[in-house]
Amino acid sequence: MTRLRRASLFFLVATLAHAQLAAADGARTQTLTAGQAQLKERQAALQRQVTRPRKVATQATLTGLKGRGAQAQKLSFPGDDGGAERLLLRVPGRGTSWGTRANEAVGMLASQLGEPHWVPAGIDVEATTFHGINGVLSDTGRKAQSDKGHLMVVEFVGSGFKDGEEAPVAWLRAVPEAARVKAAVIDALSIARDRKLANVMVNESGDLRLIDHDITFGQKSEKGPHFASSFWKGQAIGYTSRQARFEDLPASVQKVVRAIAEEDDLDALRKVFPISRQDRLPWMRNMAKAIVQHGLDAAVKAVVDESTQKGFTHVDDTPNAVTLRNGR
Repeated sequence: MTRLRRASLFFLVATLAHAQLAAADGARTQTLTAGQAQLKERQAALQRQVTRPRKVATQATLTGLKGRGAQAQKLSFPGDDGGAERLLLRVPGRGTSWGTRANEAVGMLASQLGEPHWVPAGIDVEATTFHGINGVLSDTGRKAQSDKGHLMVVEFVGSGFKDGEEAPVAWLRAVPEAARVKAAVIDALSIARDRKLANVMVNESGDLRLIDHDITFGQKSEKGPHFASSFWKGQAIGYTSRQARFEDLPASVQKVVRAIAEEDDLDALRKVFPISRQDRLPWMRNMAKAIVQHGLDAAVKAVVDESTQKGFTHVDDTPNAVTLRNGR
């Protein structure tokens, strides 16, 4: 083979390898950004909606809710069509800025897995947006000075949903296995430490909504309590299928987990998940790698075992959780 032919062959091989890498990068980007435009539009729609209460402030009503972060209220006001519009106002336990960004990151995971409505969209707004409505909460700013005077506004889940503590047990049993596996993966990738039944919304058909993502992505890693996700094996609505190997996951779920595990550029991940590249995104990428290498069962067990060794593990002992874990 002449030197010219060898050089030409080397160039061809290098070109093909570059094309394959570019194609893999493009496919990974497409997987990671799936649903991002739709989520941004929902956030924009929510932003437009929050201008409505100012016009009907004297007619708005607030209802306090329990178990939704530090504090929460439901705001109801007349809609343009004569019906009622509703928003949820939250004061996240770890600050409005973090609560909003964590919610978006978990929402992106749900969107990538084909469940964009599992996580209600949320935005960070100034409390003065609701000027004139007496009793509206505002953030204490105990986590960041910039949080003071801010609220997290969240899409209202809907009257057909109840939280897992109050829903009939039959509703929780109706959650399909495929949904349990996806939710378990979401909670694994986000290192959810507070997915007790109170933070799961469900309707009669077993449709899910996931709420309150404040304790995720490494938050409170050195401080309890830690609750094992209700969707993890052995928990109240945990998956039951074999997940000993990565290949046991559905192909569509494998695709998302692998895309996160193989993305070496944290700045690229930061464009999709609006959380810190230094101390939050590595948690998610390391968990994705653990799932690829060891399977979901082992990856989740390692998280629970670590919390247990530190003495941080708490058990959801609400009646529904106990009943479901005991198989009654």
